[in-house]
Amino acid sequence: MARPAAHILLLLGGLLLGLGLLGGGCDFQNSTPRVEDGTDSTIFVNSIGMEFRRIPVGTFEMGSTRGEDDEAPPHDVSITEPFYMGAHEVKQLHWRTLMDDTLSQFRGIHRPVENVSWYQARAFVDSLNAREETDRYRLPTEAEWEYAARGGASTRFYFGVEWDSLSNHAWYSSNSEERTHRVAEKHSNPFGLHDVYGNVWEWVRDAYSPRYYTRSEQKDPLNTGRGRSPRVIRGGG
Repeated sequence: MARPAAHILLLLGGLLLGLGLLGGGCDFQNSTPRVEDGTDSTIFVNSIGMEFRRIPVGTFEMGSTRGEDDEAPPHDVSITEPFYMGAHEVKQLHWRTLMDDTLSQFRGIHRPVENVSWYQARAFVDSLNAREETDRYRLPTEAEWEYAARGGASTRFYFGVEWDSLSNHAWYSSNSEERTHRVAEKHSNPFGLHDVYGNVWEWVRDAYSPRYYTRSEQKDPLNTGRGRSPRVIRGGG
């Protein structure tokens, strides 16, 4: 099977948040793994039918002055290597294919995995690497996650600044009915990623430090932390 040369990053649900997504995925039993148009393709589908989108290199302003204290200060960050990001959160279908268990409260093969710890998310990544005899699957860094979620936009949302449009792009407290939804039902961002807002929180690689943004590296930052440091979750709120 052809695989892209870039790293392949997954969106795995951690803590449950009342938002949702649609099931635009394929039946992995009937799919053909492919990299379309070679390694520079924008789409990659792996051996179990998970779809990934190519994210280009770039520089963006990470953080915000409008959120919590640990979201400041805004600072320039450069992503220096392209990567492939999961087009949506990992489905329960794909989790069960590798892990042979169901941990999610809201069941449905096209719903996102939730109630998964960071270490369980890492175990899923390890299982996928072993299955495909590679080492390129991993969780995104927090900077990679935010860069991909913004989709090249510098506004509050990737679609602009108006809250009135949020329901077209995310499941959240006003429309989720306090449950998850099938992945990819809402509009994607400019990079082709669904549900970067809402449905469930998503684990990233970084350890959590409340003042990390004050000392973050400018290029490809990663807060490694120490030992069993708390880990960062993004996207749910």
